[in-house]
Amino acid sequence: MANVAFLTERMRLGFGVDLVVDQVAAGLAERGHDVTVYASYEDGTYHDRPYTLERFSVPAIKYAPLYDVEAARRAKRFGLAARGHEVFLAETQPFFALLPWLARRATAIAVDHGVVDARGFPLTVKANFAFAETAQQRVYFRPVQHIVTVSDFLKHDLPARLQAKTTAIHNGADHYALASDVDVKAMRARLGMAEDEVMLLYLGRLNPHHQPYKGTEELLDTYATLSTAGEIPRARLVMAGFGADTDADWVRSRGAVAFTNVPVPDMPALLGAADLFVTASKWEGFNLNLVEAQRAGAAAIAYRRGAHPEVVRDGETGLLVKSNRGLADAMRELVRDGGRRRQMAANAREWASTFTWARAVDAYERVIVDALSRVRAGS
Repeated sequence: MANVAFLTERMRLGFGVDLVVDQVAAGLAERGHDVTVYASYEDGTYHDRPYTLERFSVPAIKYAPLYDVEAARRAKRFGLAARGHEVFLAETQPFFALLPWLARRATAIAVDHGVVDARGFPLTVKANFAFAETAQQRVYFRPVQHIVTVSDFLKHDLPARLQAKTTAIHNGADHYALASDVDVKAMRARLGMAEDEVMLLYLGRLNPHHQPYKGTEELLDTYATLSTAGEIPRARLVMAGFGADTDADWVRSRGAVAFTNVPVPDMPALLGAADLFVTASKWEGFNLNLVEAQRAGAAAIAYRRGAHPEVVRDGETGLLVKSNRGLADAMRELVRDGGRRRQMAANAREWASTFTWARAVDAYERVIVDALSRVRAGS
């Protein structure tokens, strides 16, 4: 068994990377590994888990290079390398900056969740993203023993010299129980959905400006146009996720249902209530929500971008589109064709059931064992 440490910026409710770290760390701990998760920020969501959660605080700094420098300074003062860990898995900035230093003292593994598409962001944010991607690929990832990406899309986005030591490991999606028919019916009633209405679900951040690549404005406008024209009869869009009152008002002004800051206990029923999961996101390193919804029995509509071709079987579990016109056509088709939609939903449930955390932890464990054996052998 190994002494393993994870390094991540946050361990908070509602963030995908945080959930992935929790599931992998817990899985390894349950198999007998000694696991510690170090995070700068945490809100109590992941207390009482089978691993140790410890605060290693690196306060956020606006400029990425300075953030990385501060992480390195604090890591040395904290004595991170002397804490007895055999393996370090760095999951987020600024902790990638520690990898060259840690690789000389232990086994260092980079877990790459991707640097998002910067289009639509302010210039300072674009500069930070450009620095992060360049520094990771040219400096931080080069000396590590292994790299893990959460999709083949991200693996193939790396330079060839890094791909040779990279393993793509898909995330699991079975962290929520499947909801009962009673709970699903109650959720649909709570959302004001009639039994014969087709429920379209989007799950993610609602604000159209904070993460422009998510395409929430495009999705809402497409739905509103189709709905107003009567082209998707008996269908309503539910937009759920983190958002302020102003975001909820904006969603409702376009005729959709807003469900902000969904409590965790409501998630299984919300996912189970959906007939279609729809997203206009232009970039995803994995898209956990898309897999969660398919596992709960919703057909999917998404752009053929990022990792979507890996997590949606086009024409079988959903439809992948190339343009806004294609998005509208797919929504129109699957709302109107109940038979095809239900067959895709059944396929989606079966397909997404293969995305398990047990399988993911198996793969992470193999990477850790292999990396440790290489270091011990001096290769």
